[in-house]
Formats: sequence, structure tokens, C-alpha cells
Amino acid sequence: MSPSSKPIVIKKIEVRLLRLPLITTFTTGFGTINYKETVVVRLEDSDGVVGWGEGAALSFPNYSPETAITTYLGLKEYLLPSIVGKRISGPEGLDNLYSQVKGYHFAKTAIDCAMWMICSIKSQQSLKQLLGGKSESVAIGESIGIKNSIDETLEEISLRLDQGYQRIKIKIKP
Repeated sequence: MSPSSKPIVIKKIEVRLLRLPLITTFTTGFGTINYKETVVVRLEDSDGVVGWGEGAALSFPNYSPETAITTYLGLKEYLLPSIVGKRISGPEGLDNLYSQVKGYHFAKTAIDCAMWMICSIKSQQSLKQLLGGKSESVAIGESIGIKNSIDETLEEISLRLDQGYQRIKIKIKP
């Protein structure tokens, strides 16, 4: 049963494929990226409660076979139509509704996140409370793309540490 103890009925759905420009380019071993494609889902239940979720697949299938475009299509064609108007026991009840659809993990995550948001709002509990979280804080991190020199990389690391980032991931190449 959903954390609100009442089944959720999704009445309205919306899915958007976004292409957002990056403030600075990001270089990896796969190339230079100057935008971020992502998919967002908006679910609205029969009580008018809205939840948002993101399917954060990359634009190119170099990390996962799922991309932003396949996430969008999977949501629009297969997953979202299977949940509209159905009585859902909460996020844990979603798998039964689209069990016939294989893959599309990023797409399914977008729906899960939107459903958890709806449950959080309806139960008037934070997501941390719903999931039984204990920690009062979360260490934040930053990923730094490949720079032109070691000195430039070290400058970027220093800047991020000064900004309070506690974890830093760097991209390198031979």
C-alpha cells in the first residue's frame, strides 16, 4: 500500500525531452559535451497532487544502451499509458503494471521518482522519512572534466574544495 495508505490513481501525465545548455563544456574520454539531454515526467493524481521525476540517461549509448531519446519513447509509448487510470498501491506497485516492458530502467526511475514525490506530499512526510533514512546530511561532490593541463585540473579541484564540495571525481586521459 502507498505510504498514504490509499491507492493512487494517476489522471494526467506529461513527459518532456529537454536539451539544456551547459554553462561550461565538459570533456570526457568519449568527447566534449556542451549540453545535457534529460527527460522529465509529470504525474498528477486524482486528488490533484503532482509529482515530478527525471530519467537521466545520457544522449549517446556509451554508458548504457538507454539514451534520453529511448527513455522518452519508452515512457510515451509503453510505460506511462500502462499506469494512467489504474489504482496503484504506491511506487512498489508500479512494477506489476509494466512488468511486460523489459529494460527502460531510466524511464522506470523517472516514474518511480514522481510517484515517491506524490506519496511524500500526500503523507506529509519527507522522502527521507518515507524511506527510513537516518543521516541528517549528505556529502556533495563534483565531477571535473578533462582539462588542458594538470595545473588547470588542480585549480579546478581547489576551487571546488573552497566551494565546500567534499568529494571530487576527475576525468583523465593518457
